[in-house]
Amino acid sequence: MVDIALRLSRRATNFLYRYDSLRNNQLYDLEQALDVVEQLQVFSFLSTMSIANSIRIQLHNDNGTNLHSILNVIQEAILVELGWLVCLSELLLLEVEDTIYFSIHARPTPAARFPPIHHNRIDLFHDEDADEFFGYSVSNLHRLHLHWRIPISFTNQGGNGMHMNGEECFLLYLCFIRKGEPYTTMAQLRFGGDPRRFSFAIHAIVQHLYDTFYHKISGNSMQQWLPSIHAFRYAIWEKLVNGFIVEMEHGQPVHLVHVYTPVENFTIFGFLDDTGIQTAAPGRDAQRHNLFAPDVQRAFYSRYFRHHGLKVQTVLLPNGLFGSIYIASLRNNDNGILNMSQLGSYLQDMFRDNNMILPGGHLPAVYADGIFARLPCVVPRHRNTHDVQWQRINTRMASLCESIEHVYAHHSNLCRGLHQWERLRLYRTGEDTTKLVFSSFLYWNSMQCIYQTFNEFNVRPPSLEEYLPLHVDLEGPPHLFEGIH
Repeated sequence: MVDIALRLSRRATNFLYRYDSLRNNQLYDLEQALDVVEQLQVFSFLSTMSIANSIRIQLHNDNGTNLHSILNVIQEAILVELGWLVCLSELLLLEVEDTIYFSIHARPTPAARFPPIHHNRIDLFHDEDADEFFGYSVSNLHRLHLHWRIPISFTNQGGNGMHMNGEECFLLYLCFIRKGEPYTTMAQLRFGGDPRRFSFAIHAIVQHLYDTFYHKISGNSMQQWLPSIHAFRYAIWEKLVNGFIVEMEHGQPVHLVHVYTPVENFTIFGFLDDTGIQTAAPGRDAQRHNLFAPDVQRAFYSRYFRHHGLKVQTVLLPNGLFGSIYIASLRNNDNGILNMSQLGSYLQDMFRDNNMILPGGHLPAVYADGIFARLPCVVPRHRNTHDVQWQRINTRMASLCESIEHVYAHHSNLCRGLHQWERLRLYRTGEDTTKLVFSSFLYWNSMQCIYQTFNEFNVRPPSLEEYLPLHVDLEGPPHLFEGIH
């Protein structure tokens, strides 16, 4: 048994002469802990005000017609906020315990209040538990672990040199991205052990996915879909011409109208759109001068959404997979991000180099909202047209383009780890936040390959073995974050 004693922090004797006296760095740690307590108090006040403001807005917009559903949403929001406050408090308590307690014979276990480590191997789960924790069966967890090329172990090269099993890190990441629970909740109810190790585990998996599969979902990722471009075109064309429009007159349906265009001239193979992800305000707690902090916050703030965050430009393919993503600041509009990503010129060069030219000299293109510029490979809706046929085509294509909004909603429901915007910080850990967002879209693609939940255009996605083959050398990511640390 380990004997634990309390450090007497107010002893006058210097730490050089007494083993149980606090050292200078430990006194500093306690001061930091008190600062965190003050921040928690401010954060709890701001969270309460935010929820109260949401209540006021929803009640004003609803006029009391759906009061019961609004109260359920409010209750869920309050429970989430309180859960994270408890998590931060418990982590703070662990830090304080490490500082003010010492072991007479050996270093004490810092996480004695948490259960011992369990559920750290895939084979320890039954299918029911695996589905509840991760949304996968045990067999599919093994497939995903294999094709994500998870290494045997991860080691923190800096800091404390922490060493963790790769399979355990894989399970911790999946549970966090799927559930979005506080680390202390995951430790108490699911995995046990010190919750502070979860941060390293999730960071290790996110970094591994980014380094290994960058060009499967970004960069040069559209190259892999070249053999399927014409099949994608035909699937969207078939959906377009087989549907119909109900034209109304005086509020009554008059007749059904079918839209037709020759398949040879139909260029659309996917859909281009952007989605926003809320994050914490950058630089709010940093000490900087010369009005630098407001400039950083303004760079990531959107007046339209009224919060800080990142915006993700995506190309959705008819098989339900994201063919390409590009992550930028939420402040930029959709057309600006298209210019920064150079997606239009990339697709144009790729199709010309592979001689994929359609009749009339046209190139395959993605369909987009009216805000986007008309480019050889980007086709927005037709603006200010008085031609009835083009108006009908706009209506039908808008209906098909809704599929990407459904996928965004499904992605948001699956990746609840992105819902806790307070944890997504941009100034100090912006690189980690960006890579976590990147990994969530790879997570969606892998889920779609396994379960094929999206079937809007009757195009079967590739299997996980086809999408992430094991014996293919993958190109590494570009060095986008050099010099940012």
